[in-house]
Amino acid sequence: MPGDRQIVSRWFHVTFVAWLLTLTGCGGCIKNPLKTRQLEDEERRQAELADKKKEEPPFVPFKTAVWPDTDRTGEDTDPRVFVKPGHWAQIAQLTRANKDDVTAELVTKCVDRRQSDIPLPRTPYRVSSSRPISLPKKQSRELNSTVFIPMLPGGGRDDSGMSSLRGVSVDARLRSPRGGRDLYRPPIQPLEPLRPYQYYVVVLAQYPDSYGYLSSRHTVRPPVEDWATSGLMTDYLLVRPNVVTRVPLPESSLAWSPIAYIVWDDVDPKVLSLAQQEALVDWLHWGGHLIVSGPSSFARLRGSFLEAYLPASDGNIVDVTEQQLQELNASWSIVPTRQNLDPVKHDLTPAAGRPLQMTELVLKEDAQFVPTTANLVAERRLGRGRIAMTAFRLDDVQIRSWPSFDGFLNGVLFRRPGRTFSPTAGSFGEGNGAVRWTDYPLMRRDARAYTSLRYFGRDATARWSRYARLDASRSTRDSAGDTQEDAIVQFEETRLAPGDTWNLNGDAAPYTGYRVDPIAGIGGWSDFCAVANEARYALQRAAGISVPDGRFVASVLGVYLIALVPVNWLIFRIMGRVEWAWFAAPLIAIVGAVGVIRSAHLDIGFVRSRTDLSVVELQTDYGRGHVTRFSGLYTSLSTSYTARLDDPSSLALPFSVDPPPDRLRQQSPRTVEYRRDQESEAALTGYSVISNSTGMFRAESMHEFAGTPALVGSSINDYQLHNGLPFPLRGVVVASRTKGKVYLSSVAEMDSSSKVKLQFHEAADNDAIIQDLESHPVTSSTVAEGEVNLRGFYRLALNAAGLQEGDVRLVAWSDQEVPGMTISPDPNQHTYRTVFVMNLRYGNWSLPQADANSAVDFVSMRGLD
Repeated sequence: MPGDRQIVSRWFHVTFVAWLLTLTGCGGCIKNPLKTRQLEDEERRQAELADKKKEEPPFVPFKTAVWPDTDRTGEDTDPRVFVKPGHWAQIAQLTRANKDDVTAELVTKCVDRRQSDIPLPRTPYRVSSSRPISLPKKQSRELNSTVFIPMLPGGGRDDSGMSSLRGVSVDARLRSPRGGRDLYRPPIQPLEPLRPYQYYVVVLAQYPDSYGYLSSRHTVRPPVEDWATSGLMTDYLLVRPNVVTRVPLPESSLAWSPIAYIVWDDVDPKVLSLAQQEALVDWLHWGGHLIVSGPSSFARLRGSFLEAYLPASDGNIVDVTEQQLQELNASWSIVPTRQNLDPVKHDLTPAAGRPLQMTELVLKEDAQFVPTTANLVAERRLGRGRIAMTAFRLDDVQIRSWPSFDGFLNGVLFRRPGRTFSPTAGSFGEGNGAVRWTDYPLMRRDARAYTSLRYFGRDATARWSRYARLDASRSTRDSAGDTQEDAIVQFEETRLAPGDTWNLNGDAAPYTGYRVDPIAGIGGWSDFCAVANEARYALQRAAGISVPDGRFVASVLGVYLIALVPVNWLIFRIMGRVEWAWFAAPLIAIVGAVGVIRSAHLDIGFVRSRTDLSVVELQTDYGRGHVTRFSGLYTSLSTSYTARLDDPSSLALPFSVDPPPDRLRQQSPRTVEYRRDQESEAALTGYSVISNSTGMFRAESMHEFAGTPALVGSSINDYQLHNGLPFPLRGVVVASRTKGKVYLSSVAEMDSSSKVKLQFHEAADNDAIIQDLESHPVTSSTVAEGEVNLRGFYRLALNAAGLQEGDVRLVAWSDQEVPGMTISPDPNQHTYRTVFVMNLRYGNWSLPQADANSAVDFVSMRGLD
């Protein structure tokens, strides 16, 4: 029946719905296994991230590099960090703050194997460098600090000839700006020392890999017959950084002393910071060599900071002519003596259909083509240094594959002496060979032949080098045929006797007149170089404490007794009040004590005093000068001083007073801090001087002068001197080497902006000049007590060993301060003496020297393309 069917149908639907409800209550729909697995993986990942965030260190460990060393802040995994001991270095650390923005102090210092601070030689002082830094969260930053690389006490060398720097490491940490608490202290970074004659060659190229071939040339990596089995087995450390965003060169030219050469190829000069640009020009004027590869570099440098210094401008792009190739091969292609070698294959011969292209060089004023280069290389002297430009690409495959290119690199581009290659019975197997300088075989490892950089304040010497140009045939040989030499000291030098005023006789000889430190080589910072020794002696005599002599005591006592008894009685006797003389006696005693104190000054030590002795070296046609300041600070009570230098690239360290060893051991160690703010100033803080003593410190900076002395004229017969300095000059002496002889001229005093005609006499006839110097206590050979005597600096500056043919040098002094440094607390007594050493002229470059023979005869050639 229809009604029954409706009842059954309704019951069925109700029952079905109820069954569905029961299914939902038990889990309902079926789960998707894939989705469930994804949810579980996401939960696990979130948990791992949370755990990782909890365990993430606050800072990423430092990656340390010493500029201009290889780009170790990138992908380079070489753990060695090379430094020049006794030099300043800019150290870069790459790190990142992981948790928070951080404002801190970066503190960097050198420590020994026990991670103890290393004292400066013969001082009780340890030094650290600091600067403020900021680290935004999760952003990698490169932190830079300027650090002095010390030598361990003793200064000796091990069997391999390496310095006692071995065991020295860099300790860098982040310190809280308040309270000095360490925020982060990563593991220390060991340092690897360079030998005294090892320097950097820096390649700044758009494609740095194309200059890898230089590392295989004997100019950079000589034969290894007498190398030690440890250390860097090369003469130069070749550095080829990536310069897309920044250039790893120090911001202070005073830290460029380890750099000998820079090769520039198609790099935008704007990638250098303003401080680096200024440092590069400073470095050039004090002896650096910049080698510019054409032709693509010319357009890059047009309108740049270097354009005014370049030796040539670019002309048309042309092919190197056959005549130029013949001239170049005649001078620089050396034919091996091996019978099985084809002489023609050692010429520079372009492949068929692939001519060697060049840019026509248009010389600028004061520039020249390097002789024997077929007008393919131009050069221009800048002070002691030079810029050389090639008309062709230095990375051209045909240049790289020229078998004689190494001799061209050594003699023309690097301007080093010619070499002689010979066989050897070394222990490194056959085909290694030996190499010596042809004319100077005893100078094989003399740092003066590896870098032209010279600072008078660091490298001048009072020694006269007794050696002559030699041929290889005159050198001493042992039974195996090897030339004998000392590993570091190359030729004998004799110190001038104390009675010698200066040495004005002798022939000019290359590489003389400057001292090689047995550890630092050339350009190192030493408290015991010739200039430093003269400064210490002068300051000790001027700033020392002297006890009043008997006459002073007797005269003071006599005046006091006369004033106290007869004068006191007579005055009040005339007034008719003799009894008042008893009341006046204490007042007379007080006034007398004040008078004694003011009369004795430092002798009874109730004052602070400051004596500054500055040595300023200037280069011709350049307004910036290298200023070396030696400051003596006397105090009657223990005082902590801070020296602030206006130029942030300045350097400063405590200066050894050279105390007796027993006294040095009695002094407790003290820490000073060289602090450098990025934009404002540099400072030496925490320099403490104990009671009744004199402390000394040394600072160096590059100072911009409003004008410099200038020499007008073409010969000693018509030279006129113009004093462009804002200081009056006293005791002016000008020395010139002309036609092998040294001539002298003197002027007693020159006001600022004044001019004078110079009258020269042969050095042997110098009685009048010596008499002029003897007339003033500052330049007299008799040292007056309490006077800053500068006679020794004249002896150093006028040492004829440092004058080459055509050189003209001025030395003078002033009693005015060179601005740029303030000391706090400011002493109430000041004495200033400034010595000026001005290189007015330099002679012409000598002819480039080719090698005497081919290295192929004795040495296997490496890496020829």
